Amino acid sequence: MNILSKNALSDIEKYNELREQEEKNNMKKMNNLNLSIVRNVAYNKIRKMKSTIKEVIEVDETLLNMIDINMKNAINKIINDYKAKEIK
Repeated sequence: MNILSKNALSDIEKYNELREQEEKNNMKKMNNLNLSIVRNVAYNKIRKMKSTIKEVIEVDETLLNMIDINMKNAINKIINDYKAKEIK
């Protein structure tokens, strides 16, 4: 092989590596977007549950806020655990 061929192969390998990295980045961005959507949907459901509980049962506001916070924390923990598992 001559020098030109070696350089061309090297350039092709670099190009392929860059494309693979770009694909991984795009997948990561898409996954983050999907996880944000999941979080927003879950938060909306939690908000609706909170108002339903408030309407149906006379619940102390402190208890209601604790339930709200703990449900949101649970959703965030699940999403963070999923992200950590995905990185491995």
